[in-house]
Amino acid sequence: KALEIGHEQHPDAGMDRLRSNIAGNIGFIFATNCTLDDIQETLSKHRRLSAAKAGQVAVAALNLPSGPTGMDPSQTNFFQAL
Repeated sequence: KALEIGHEQHPDAGMDRLRSNIAGNIGFIFATNCTLDDIQETLSKHRRLSAAKAGQVAVAALNLPSGPTGMDPSQTNFFQAL
């Protein structure tokens, strides 16, 4: 929404091209008085782990071999919930 408003107020700034090239849930950091290292350090301090959600792409490849789970068939509902 902010880029849309910015484009309306300053149509010659090229924000329409920026808007057409971004997708998904992203954020912008506008910094004029610090370095990239300062920003990375600050972001790393506030990083939190979270559970995976449907549709997310893994950051590492994981291959599970097929075979018996060692579980009774009535206990496999857990895997379907994943």
